[in-house]
Amino acid sequence: MDTAGFDAEMEKQRERAKAAQKHGVGGNATVTMESNMEWKKGSALPVFTGYDKTKLKSSILVLLSEGETVGILNEGQEASLVLDSTPFYAEMGGQVGDTGEIIGKSGRFAVTDTVKQTLGIIVHRGKMFSGTLSTGDTV
Repeated sequence: MDTAGFDAEMEKQRERAKAAQKHGVGGNATVTMESNMEWKKGSALPVFTGYDKTKLKSSILVLLSEGETVGILNEGQEASLVLDSTPFYAEMGGQVGDTGEIIGKSGRFAVTDTVKQTLGIIVHRGKMFSGTLSTGDTV
């Protein structure tokens, strides 16, 4: 095992965590996470419903592809997305994040990992399996 490499990466993570705490979300501040995704003060945070439901209708709040916020995802694109509510459990405390599908009227997104970002925002990572999905779509 590369203990020195692990320690170096752990120190980088500690620095990122400290930097995220310094941002705070006061005034008109934003918090940047998952590349260029920003969360503005006053915006509702996504709700986790997975203890009670495994399926629900939700809206797409944010789509990210290649580190940039986009309005639409096309078949084959790798991306991250944030929903206004989700039954997907995010990786934490040693437990692996959920996988599955996010299905909309015009497309299907295969979720390969679910992680929790700053402020507790749940991010679904994966790839567009078919069709398209757009910001604001009901899934």
